[in-house]
Amino acid sequence: RLEDDITFCFATTTLELIVNPIPEVIVPPIVEVCDDDYDGIGTFDLTALDQIILNEQTGITVSYYETQEDADAATNAIVDLYENTTADSQILFARLEDDITFCFATTTLELVVNPIPEVIDLAIIEVCDDDYDGVGSFDLSLVQDYILSEQPNTTSVTFHQTQEQADTAAGVLPLDYENTTSPNTQELIIRLENAEGCYSTSVQGLIAVSYTHLRAHETPEHL
Repeated sequence: RLEDDITFCFATTTLELIVNPIPEVIVPPIVEVCDDDYDGIGTFDLTALDQIILNEQTGITVSYYETQEDADAATNAIVDLYENTTADSQILFARLEDDITFCFATTTLELVVNPIPEVIDLAIIEVCDDDYDGVGSFDLSLVQDYILSEQPNTTSVTFHQTQEQADTAAGVLPLDYENTTSPNTQELIIRLENAEGCYSTSVQGLIAVSYTHLRAHETPEHL
């Protein structure tokens, strides 16, 4: 109703009210990466989470922010690969905005940086070469047991001939190992992995040494 204040003449019209829904939100799963240098800082590709956060919704844009205030105002969005600014874990905020109505909702996103096993300094293993061919038999289970006893958070210790194999967990060597591919001396790569699937690598040196042995009751003729 529109009424003239002097003449009191009036007219009426209609007014339509529309309440647009906001996007549906979920609490996405924790995003975990492995720490590569023991500082609690990791690199996260947040755009890889878009489809999870959208949960099959269409016509909605997802953006990420460090604070709730920025998410509400759509300011200072994270646009590149993100490194957490607090060590080990951090909470971010995701904004879901309808591309037509511009209605929005926000949700939280937890980032976690899992530690990798600490590298242990290991002594070179020496064995005796009994036939002068530079090949010896090495019991790697002793190294495995030592590492597991020193690092209770390490769940798997495996041995590999190359760094590439260790990085991909391929070519696991038997614990009863002979250095047939590299006589006399060889370096193996050890892969240490924890329950979170994070790993580090270390080097184990092997030496097959040739010795001449004299039994106690034998005396060379020239002595």
